[in-house]
Amino acid sequence: MTPHPILKNLRNLVIYFSSWLLFIVLNFVVHYYKTPLSFASSIVNSLLMGTFGSLLGIAIWYAVLYSYPEKVGTFNTFINHLLAAIIFISLQTLILISVNKHLFDPSDYHYVVNHLPRWILPSIFLYVAFVLGYYLYIYRVNLQEKKQEEVRLTRMIKEAELNLLKSQLNPHFLFNSLNSISALTLTDPHKAQEMIILLSDFLRYSLARDGRQLSSLSSELQNIQRYMQIEKIRFGNRIHYTVHVDEKALSSTLPVMILQPVFENAIKHGVSESVETVNIDLKAFLEHNFLILIVQNDFDPSSPSRKGAGLGLKNIEERLRLIYHNEGLLKYRKENNIFEVKLIIPQ
Repeated sequence: MTPHPILKNLRNLVIYFSSWLLFIVLNFVVHYYKTPLSFASSIVNSLLMGTFGSLLGIAIWYAVLYSYPEKVGTFNTFINHLLAAIIFISLQTLILISVNKHLFDPSDYHYVVNHLPRWILPSIFLYVAFVLGYYLYIYRVNLQEKKQEEVRLTRMIKEAELNLLKSQLNPHFLFNSLNSISALTLTDPHKAQEMIILLSDFLRYSLARDGRQLSSLSSELQNIQRYMQIEKIRFGNRIHYTVHVDEKALSSTLPVMILQPVFENAIKHGVSESVETVNIDLKAFLEHNFLILIVQNDFDPSSPSRKGAGLGLKNIEERLRLIYHNEGLLKYRKENNIFEVKLIIPQ
């Protein structure tokens, strides 16, 4: 249930009754100096108007809350408010007339009776003003709740998309690694054991950061080193891996496992398609407020494009867009038998 806008905290309550106190004072000044009412009658009538008005302002909220057009229909809402206004104004008028008749001079009584519109019209205006104000308040609260819900749903969708993208570790890498381990158990058990340890460490790193979006560059480089060691056991001297990292960049942050698909792409479309040694080079440095990562690998331009080429890079591009709300954070180019991927990570 939406909380009462006046009663929900002490501050609103103090402001509300202070406003009505000012109304009572101004009402008294007008009645005493601008009408023939006596001093006592002016005070009492102003107090009555202020008391009824303040109570009306609080009570109307419940009429609005339980007579919402979406709940009971527009026509029923109108009838409910019309009946409530008639009852309230009638009660106020009867009390006002009765008090002036029994407590004050006949002249005060006759003036109040003869000028009833002076007392009734402000009450009608107040009722309508409070009703409209409360409906606007409820509309604003509902709109804010819908916006918050949309933000929450958008965040959940974004997290789901990121988790999906992050979890898309190419199964071929695992299958190939397991097949290599299977073969090595017969030919070189020591290397098979080494590969199992490296693979378990690599997967442990991925699982340990499952709920995190960002990691340090130093942590990611350690995991890439494990990945490349696994691939080097598979491909031997066909891989030559070098790293050039500015020490100032090691504490920079980047999305978890964002580099692994880049290197996987280099292995898949570089090493796997060549019988020669393929150089894979990583450069990392800070430029202004960005971490720049450049991965280069040799490739054979004469080899046909493999099915699925570019999906890993699109995955990376989408992750960067979702995390940093920015396009163009991934660039790649082919030049002189070199394939280069450039990641621009905001810091």
